[in-house]
Amino acid sequence: MLLHARTNEEYPTVYDVLTLEDVEAMKRDEGWEKSFDWRCYFQGAPDVEVYKLMVRGGSDRIEGVVAIQLMTDHVFVLLAESAPHNRGERREFFRVGGHLFAIACQRSVEQGYDGFTALDAKTGLIAYYQMEYGMIAYGQRMILDDVAAKDLIRVYLT
Repeated sequence: MLLHARTNEEYPTVYDVLTLEDVEAMKRDEGWEKSFDWRCYFQGAPDVEVYKLMVRGGSDRIEGVVAIQLMTDHVFVLLAESAPHNRGERREFFRVGGHLFAIACQRSVEQGYDGFTALDAKTGLIAYYQMEYGMIAYGQRMILDDVAAKDLIRVYLT
């Protein structure tokens, strides 16, 4: 569940496949990271999937986006981004990042990889990812093992 920053109310979530129309709408909205080219994931990259996170029963407003690649034995997070209204001091919702990683872990379970998920973290986020999500660091490569992955799925998606 997403946690509303001002009211502490919890909101159930749903995720769905991101479309090119969504990407175009994101480009028009102020605050999405301009250096992230979400369109590149629609150009026939093998085994790449892109998902949007939304509040269940709410509007179609995107709360966050994650691109993953299905590898032979795990899922690799290519890119994850919280919506502009979910960043900084004036964010609307907490827990978006955890949801995005949980989506990747869920896809890993569905693929038969037991939840194993990896990503390359920015240096400043390594300690945070270890503490907050139970990731294991190998330099900048971060790993979610089966136990941590299933915990994320339980906490954020059920």
